[in-house]
Amino acid sequence: MLDIFKSLKVTNYQSHAETLLEFCSGINAIVGRTQAGKTAILRALKWLKDNSRGFRFHKHFADDPTEVELETSNHVFGRKRINKTNSGFYYLDGEELSGFGSGVPEEIMEALNLSEVNIQEQLEQPFLITASPPEVARVINKAIRLEDSAQWITELNSRVNAGNREVKRLKSEIGETEEELKEYIGLKEIETEIEKLKAIDQDIELLVEQEQELEVFIIEIGNRTDAINSMNRWIKGIEQPLSKAIGLQKDIEQTNTIIDQLVEARTLSIKIENGKKTLLAEKPIQEAFELADKIKRIGRVIDSLFFYVESIDSATKSREMAFLALEEAKKDLFSAWKTMKRCPLCFSEMKIELIEKQMEAV
Repeated sequence: MLDIFKSLKVTNYQSHAETLLEFCSGINAIVGRTQAGKTAILRALKWLKDNSRGFRFHKHFADDPTEVELETSNHVFGRKRINKTNSGFYYLDGEELSGFGSGVPEEIMEALNLSEVNIQEQLEQPFLITASPPEVARVINKAIRLEDSAQWITELNSRVNAGNREVKRLKSEIGETEEELKEYIGLKEIETEIEKLKAIDQDIELLVEQEQELEVFIIEIGNRTDAINSMNRWIKGIEQPLSKAIGLQKDIEQTNTIIDQLVEARTLSIKIENGKKTLLAEKPIQEAFELADKIKRIGRVIDSLFFYVESIDSATKSREMAFLALEEAKKDLFSAWKTMKRCPLCFSEMKIELIEKQMEAV
């Protein structure tokens, strides 16, 4: 199927921040004013095709990678490069291709199928018009892959000759094999008889297996018959003891019933006796509970008295300590008063005799 260009997307390549060209069937023309970026589109396509060196084509002041993506009727090609130090990668139909060095991955070259014949530079001479006849022939041979077809014909002839030799060898082997097979002309009839014998042998094996199964079955029937006869003799021997045991079992069941009734009567009697004792002890129990309540109340009163006594002791100790502190304060006040010789309210001078009288009053 012929591979036709469908679209070309150029990102951060020279003047193209993001340009998308969608091609139509037939001839497509790109027109625009000078320095509008027409040639840059062709260079971007060659960058994808040839893996051009350097990073000068990267758009100035752009942080994002440079990328060229070509979509054809059969594939999606692309190349992306991030910066000067990173060579980036190719991708074909979503699969990344790396480790290609300075060349172009073979997968891209085979799928893209573009050469210098398909792309002409801006200042080159018109295509083939001024070229010499040998150059024209070379270009045409390359375009139609005439050189490849000659090589293909040579290889095909070589393969045909090899095939003819192989055919002769096989015919010779067939002749020899046919001669050897003549010794086995009646082999088909023998094979038919062998198949019949195999069927008969299978029937015999089946009959032998069935005979063995019958023998085992007969032996098992004999064993079971002996066991049945032995069991019948044993049953006859235990019939009379068994009937006696059944009679004893009935007597035992009746006796157990009477015992259960006696146990129930005894249990009921014990419950009646316990009830009588409970009724006789009811009044003393109530008196005991009332006495216990009184003891609890008296205990709570005693606890309260202990608390009050402890509070009184604590208050007495606090009063004694307060008196001692008051006496110490008086001494400190008198000492300070004597030292200052002034009234503590108006700070006027006072005599020692007056101060002592005041302290006695305090």
